[in-house]
Amino acid sequence: MPKALFFLAHCLYLRSEPGRTSPLLNITEGAVALRTTILGTACALALGSLAAGPAMADVSNFSAAAGVGYEHASVSGFHANDWTFMGTAAVDTDWLHNMSVQGDINYQSVADHYDGDGGVHVSDLSLSISPFWRMPWGRIGAVVGLNDYDYYGALNERFVNFGGYAEWYVCPNVTLAVKGGGWTAEYYSSNQGSGYVGGQATWYAMPDLAITGTVDYTGYPHNYGSSNETNYGVMAEWLVSESTPISVYAGWNGTSVSHSSDTVSTWMVGLKVYTDQNGASTLVDRQRSGSSTWATRFNPLLPLVDF
Repeated sequence: MPKALFFLAHCLYLRSEPGRTSPLLNITEGAVALRTTILGTACALALGSLAAGPAMADVSNFSAAAGVGYEHASVSGFHANDWTFMGTAAVDTDWLHNMSVQGDINYQSVADHYDGDGGVHVSDLSLSISPFWRMPWGRIGAVVGLNDYDYYGALNERFVNFGGYAEWYVCPNVTLAVKGGGWTAEYYSSNQGSGYVGGQATWYAMPDLAITGTVDYTGYPHNYGSSNETNYGVMAEWLVSESTPISVYAGWNGTSVSHSSDTVSTWMVGLKVYTDQNGASTLVDRQRSGSSTWATRFNPLLPLVDF
């Protein structure tokens, strides 16, 4: 889910109960530092292996994409403007039965304001690494990720997610995908977490035009009332030119949390640039032979939020 939605809900949470602070702000520094170091090392090694493609794999199987986007979210008088930046790369290797490796980095900067009030700022840096295997029918893989939130330049929160995913190329113009896993965070010196699942369907109306619908569900532990969160949305992406592989996209996302009647509404637009050395030219070929960006991302409202 776009981090603008998280920030809006976070503000609602704190406004609803003055003086209340996030329980995750009590994260044990040693535990967080250890998990961050482990994941950071894994990501560094994996991204280094991507950069060293010729030493371990055929560089012709390397693909990458980068993008920038703008989002506007609103709920109950809150409004937020969200700038997003993303980068992803994947390379095939000759390890473990021709395993492929994907690395992702995403950064989001949110400026928020409430009707009649001034604004505040929050940012999120996320990293993930995913080993996966290409199959004649699609792909299957695993993922581990880290999200690091910075609030107002004064507070930080981090959590780790882990899971798996699969994509099925039903026919030349339809792709179905599923993902699932868990997340964990340190809560008053004890590990707390829950799980998530999601589904996605993509229809290629033309080889260079993709229309995608997604549904994501995230559970929260009993500390937060055993609530849950549902994200649902639709997006269209058009590859403007196959020779100059720049695409534009636009979409809408809605988010609802149990025990609340509020729904966060987010509109988004953006562009991407694809780089492929595997012979792909159309959007469907670039997406199927490149990185799997939705399946490897986990970005719902944090478990501290309660509308």
